Amino acid sequence: MQLHEVITWQTHDYPVQIVWGRQNSCCYIALANGNVAVGKTASPQLHTFIAHEWGCTKLCLNETGLKLATAGQDNLCKIWDVSTWQCLQTLQLSKQWVTDMAFAPQTDYLAVISGKVLHIYSPEFELVYQMQTWDYSPTHVQWLNSTTLVIAKYGGLVRIDLAQNAAVEVYPFPTALVSLACSPNERWVAGGTQDQAVHLWQLPYQPGTDLAMSGYMNKVKSLAWYADSTHLATHSQNKVVLWNVAQKGGPAGSKPIILYDHAGKITKLLTLKKNNRIWSGDNLGMVCLFEHAQSSNALLKDFLGSAITDITTSPSEDMVIFATEKGQVGVYQIVE
Repeated sequence: MQLHEVITWQTHDYPVQIVWGRQNSCCYIALANGNVAVGKTASPQLHTFIAHEWGCTKLCLNETGLKLATAGQDNLCKIWDVSTWQCLQTLQLSKQWVTDMAFAPQTDYLAVISGKVLHIYSPEFELVYQMQTWDYSPTHVQWLNSTTLVIAKYGGLVRIDLAQNAAVEVYPFPTALVSLACSPNERWVAGGTQDQAVHLWQLPYQPGTDLAMSGYMNKVKSLAWYADSTHLATHSQNKVVLWNVAQKGGPAGSKPIILYDHAGKITKLLTLKKNNRIWSGDNLGMVCLFEHAQSSNALLKDFLGSAITDITTSPSEDMVIFATEKGQVGVYQIVE
């Protein structure tokens, strides 16, 4: 098994995030200088436009793939029509830049965190909900479903249900969270913590039922669930650490599955929906593909030259794309 290069682009800047379009042939790249680059696998040239006056911090695509939201250090969130690249709306937020945002599935609500404020916009870009009650800025937001979202902040999680008159639930935790991942079956919320652990909340939440997995050698900044919600992929230094949450009692008191072959510290994880394989990348530029049911060692590994900043796949998962800190963005197919 090996990687076959389809195309590699040089962005001449630090690629913050990659998002594939809903078609297999197009991807969008957020750059640290505020630009967004659009790449098509049939073309060696990138189409680049100025999205933000200062750094572009986040991208997200709505479910239909027709609208791309970009966020920047200029305190703005912009929504673009991907067929014309016209800016449909510019949302002026608080005096701090956007740290995270996400479109809800089906409903197209857009949740945006800017400073200490959560904003939720309708598909018509009208502000339908706003919350500013935190002493510390939230760090991550993710939709559980079309109307319910979870926010990570110092002190735990906040769950907001728009279908229930924006009912708020708080799941306490004493320190800050550096990552957030909701399981596809909506039964678990995982967070990497400031004190180098992974915390799990089971839904519906009952006090005292949350779980902690410790022993990590780093802050766990990348989390990835299997599509069937049976396993949670995490990382400790140069190892992928995989927890089985489907077993009786969940992962409490059990040993994780350890996957080897990285030399450097892992920076990104991604799970594949169709076969529960795991892509991982590290700070030395190595990428690995694992399938824990087959082996604790990688099925495939390759070296791409510099630290991996992001990994994503095409919608059909037949292509994978890697971004490196030196500005290279490469599209590959797997040859088995």
